[in-house]
Amino acid sequence: MNRSRLSKIFCAVGILLLCSLFLASCGRSDAGTAPDTAGAAEEAPLLSEEEVKKGKIAVQTGTSCALIAEKTFPDATVMNFSTTPDCLTALGGGSVDAVFLNETVANRFISERGGGFVCLATAFGNECEGFVFPKTDDGRALKTEFNEFLGKLSESGELKELIDTWLDDSIDKDGFVPELPDSGENGTLTLATEGSYYPFSYFVGNRISGLDIVLAADFCREYGYGLKVSDMLFDGLIPSIASGKCDFAGSGITITDERRESVDFSDVVSSDALVLLVKSDGAGKQAGFIESVTESVRKTFIREGRWKMILDGVETTVFISLLSAAIGTVLGFGICMLRRTKSRAAHAVTSVYISVLQGTPLVVLLMILFYVVFAKSSISGVWVAIIAFALNFAAYVSEMIRTGIDSVDRGQTEAALALGYTRSAAFFKIVMPQAAIRFLPVYKGEFISLVKMTSVVGYIAVQDLTKVSDIIRSRTYEAFFPLIATAVIYFTISWLLTLLLKFIEKKTAPDRKKRVVKGVVTE
Repeated sequence: MNRSRLSKIFCAVGILLLCSLFLASCGRSDAGTAPDTAGAAEEAPLLSEEEVKKGKIAVQTGTSCALIAEKTFPDATVMNFSTTPDCLTALGGGSVDAVFLNETVANRFISERGGGFVCLATAFGNECEGFVFPKTDDGRALKTEFNEFLGKLSESGELKELIDTWLDDSIDKDGFVPELPDSGENGTLTLATEGSYYPFSYFVGNRISGLDIVLAADFCREYGYGLKVSDMLFDGLIPSIASGKCDFAGSGITITDERRESVDFSDVVSSDALVLLVKSDGAGKQAGFIESVTESVRKTFIREGRWKMILDGVETTVFISLLSAAIGTVLGFGICMLRRTKSRAAHAVTSVYISVLQGTPLVVLLMILFYVVFAKSSISGVWVAIIAFALNFAAYVSEMIRTGIDSVDRGQTEAALALGYTRSAAFFKIVMPQAAIRFLPVYKGEFISLVKMTSVVGYIAVQDLTKVSDIIRSRTYEAFFPLIATAVIYFTISWLLTLLLKFIEKKTAPDRKKRVVKGVVTE
């Protein structure tokens, strides 16, 4: 690659970074710089309660808020978002008029943003929350032990003390991260949780903490279990228990009759009020551009060593992308060769495979593999993602290779056979190199699409770059900076991998090698 093109790419990255800094500054302008919770308490909502109830209300998919919002607000447009940070980002950007959520989470958001938001005076009832267990014999036995554990804590007063501490936002808990028991004489349990749901489960740096994590760790330690934590989206928690993928789940899950049809609940652990969070008229002190940018960088990358989480996310994204592409390419070539055989059965099977994989959304394929096919296995989410992406990639690669091969004139094969080549040698030495020149440009585009599609692996408890960005946003409540910084990182990854593919293409190009015809002497 020449220097001119290289400089243009670096300029593009620089422009994207500047845009992210500018948008981060704009995103913080409605919140102020220094928290001022006393002032926030006196702020008035910009919209009346009646106006809010007829407007757009954001809820998190799978939560109790999403279950009861349409009944509580019949005249409103209820909009579902994957995470609570997404709901709060939409509110800050003006896409919705209010967010329907737990009061504890709302107060934390107001405190972190330093005002500019307020909860409406009306509370919309309380929700009781508990841990979730599968409806199996082992699940019921585990639930009995857990309820026994809760009973002991309740009698001693420790449970109330724990709940009061974790639900009190005025108490700084970021310095306390529980140690998880590595193993136990009774085996190891897997806890399903959403790592962006403060104060029940959230990340401090790259370690997980929260009320649910503390209770689960203490329970496992007392009853002789090891503990592993599987971080996933909230709407994946109950399916992970119902399918048997995880042993129990936390993250402040509300106990409802409908959910009891699929899973069992422990005794009530905590309760919290439901409120509507809206914008207020108290914007607070406006921050300057440099100050806002500095604060955004500090919160996103520096605080709690979050840059380490981002590096881990990048490593996971690249690992899944490269391995999926390698396996998918080999599998795709094999499928292409089967389609070219004279066997009708092989042609029919491969045709169905390609049609099914190309017609199935990748997120659906991921969840089917994670919650159904590999539900009872110990295979990690990373390898499930690799399998899913490889299967999907293979379906497209096989068609690319087939099209490339078909574009090579059959006379090439006939000429090679006439010169004494075997059919196999003619294919790999004559036909395939010419076909590769034709399908490699399309292959590169599909490979970059694969890299970007890995952003959905958070659905199956994999902490890739996008999932890490969501976790950071759940702690900082920054609307723009983490998202655009993530976009810049994806752009850089895609650019570097494209350079790698171009290098390979250049090294393997047939016209790269200087040809010397034997018997011909040049002067």
